[in-house]
Amino acid sequence: MTDTNDPDFAVGGTRWQPTTAPGSERLMMTVVLLAALTGLAVSVPKSVFDPLSDTFLLSIGIIGVWRYSWWIFHALRACYYLRVRFPRIRRHAEAAGGEPVDHVYCLVTSYAIDPQVSWPVYEALFHEVASYGRPATIVAAVSHQSDIDLLERVCEAAGLPDHVELVSMFQEGTGKRPAMAEALRAISRRMPTENAICIFMDGDVVVRPGALSKVVPVLQANPQIGAATADNRGMTEGDGWTREWYDLRFAQRHLLMSSMSLSGKLLVLTGRFSVIRAHLATDPDFIRQIEHDAIDHWRLGRINFLSGDDKSTWFWLLRRGWGMIYLPDVRADSFEELPASNLVVGAVSLLKRWYGNMLRTSDRAIALGPHRIGLFPWWCLVDQRLSMWTSLVGPVVAIILAITYDPAFLLVYGLWILGTRTFIGSVLCLVVRGRWAPHWPWMLFMNQILGGVVKTFVFFRMDRQKWTRQEIATAGGSAGGLSSATLHGLALACFASLLVLYSGTVGWPNAATLRVSFPESRAAPGQDDSSWLDVALERLPTDRALPLTEGEYRLTRFTRSERPGRVLVGAGSQTRVDVGAAQLVAATGGSGRTTFCPKDGSLPVECLVGAPKPVELRNLVVRPGAGGPSDATAATILP
Repeated sequence: MTDTNDPDFAVGGTRWQPTTAPGSERLMMTVVLLAALTGLAVSVPKSVFDPLSDTFLLSIGIIGVWRYSWWIFHALRACYYLRVRFPRIRRHAEAAGGEPVDHVYCLVTSYAIDPQVSWPVYEALFHEVASYGRPATIVAAVSHQSDIDLLERVCEAAGLPDHVELVSMFQEGTGKRPAMAEALRAISRRMPTENAICIFMDGDVVVRPGALSKVVPVLQANPQIGAATADNRGMTEGDGWTREWYDLRFAQRHLLMSSMSLSGKLLVLTGRFSVIRAHLATDPDFIRQIEHDAIDHWRLGRINFLSGDDKSTWFWLLRRGWGMIYLPDVRADSFEELPASNLVVGAVSLLKRWYGNMLRTSDRAIALGPHRIGLFPWWCLVDQRLSMWTSLVGPVVAIILAITYDPAFLLVYGLWILGTRTFIGSVLCLVVRGRWAPHWPWMLFMNQILGGVVKTFVFFRMDRQKWTRQEIATAGGSAGGLSSATLHGLALACFASLLVLYSGTVGWPNAATLRVSFPESRAAPGQDDSSWLDVALERLPTDRALPLTEGEYRLTRFTRSERPGRVLVGAGSQTRVDVGAAQLVAATGGSGRTTFCPKDGSLPVECLVGAPKPVELRNLVVRPGAGGPSDATAATILP
């Protein structure tokens, strides 16, 4: 049995291995990463760590604590599953010694795949089903006669035994779903027993040797499990960044799948390689779900699914309460190719399809409730919806504060990003991959931004779908009312507005603000203004001004707040008065300079700063300065 942790393996004399960036490139990127971390650390000015940065640190801190604690929780669960739980599952399956399955069915969808890819894919599959030794039927949904000719040559080269049957079917070219449905109907006509399995795999996936001998015992020992999926690695001919991007995504998938499997549920049954009990896969309702899956959207109407067959199979099993398991010691490696030469453009194209499939299915899965699918899997589905917004909070707040306060906040955020992503990459190295790539911190941030932007884009355009390989797309119809672009724009505007308010750039409107802004809302002559002005001053951020309109304010109960740093000052002047001396009277002269003095007027204002006694302010008078109403005095609180 092949050790699936080996970096490569042989198929028909040819060695295949997941590709990563060259060693020289990784060394260079390590130097660049260390230089960037050091440069940011020494470049951040101390001024950004004054009280003005509290909101920034809290904003990335609160969201960060939530996001990173959630991610670390996944990592701990994955570590426990990989190190403790799954080895027990494997030992239990081997000790149970269940009978081999009656029949192995395999559904392979191949559409316009290069012969250089198809050959090793089918060669590895033929060797695997032949070595397992049980009757097997391979249904290959192909697109051209040349594919059938290639399959015949592979059969001859592999020496396919009599107990393995190969069935070729032509796809209509209308999508993967109809091809899968026709292939499943062909399998159902062979009347599979309950002791049979059906493999779902893409035509660009190479199965590692020994996969069936590892999958079958787990299913036989756990009858409540309806489906299993395997670890994936990517093989691509792209540049170093493209290779590392795929390896990073598969490493993250490995961690998340391991964490989810601890709850007996998964978030998807990948179409690259999954195994489902044959009597479930040939259920007529299961086939209909794949062929005609759709949702009814409140605004967009009926949305028929084009892609996302793996989400349809997953939801069918989830709704019926079947367990699912991730087998980390079973490998299936896929040939990956970006749909564009540029990494960012190609990634966006793939993310649109992946996240579209996720968003179109998650609502109905969430609607099943935690009592049916389990609290942890249910919350993971909810978290997928929230993450489209939370992933954008940090960069947006950093930009807002850089514009309104100090550009140095971008340096702080850059240091935060590289530091935290380096930590995440190190955890992936220790728990998942056993290798660390200096490309990962940059790519993790890229994935965060692209993921949030693409998710919000797709969320308002769920009717837009595209199959890159088959060049099939649905442009989406026109829905009544507001357009998708308008709703998307409104949502982004609300999101940005909330972050502007949250960052403190603009204060939250409240009753006290209204009192200050509209003179007619102040207390009538002879009435006390202390209650609302006290609230306004108490809520005022440190070193921020509270503008007062012209008029007289009667303050009989206002005393210094327990919060540090509270002083009253006039706008346009440097006068500062500690609220902690005797009763004061404030007035503005013709020069526009506000003066404060004791009630008897005997002491200069500077003498009042730092006075030890609490005070009451009475009859605060605010008048326009020499420059007109715009120069009216203001009150603020200072150290």
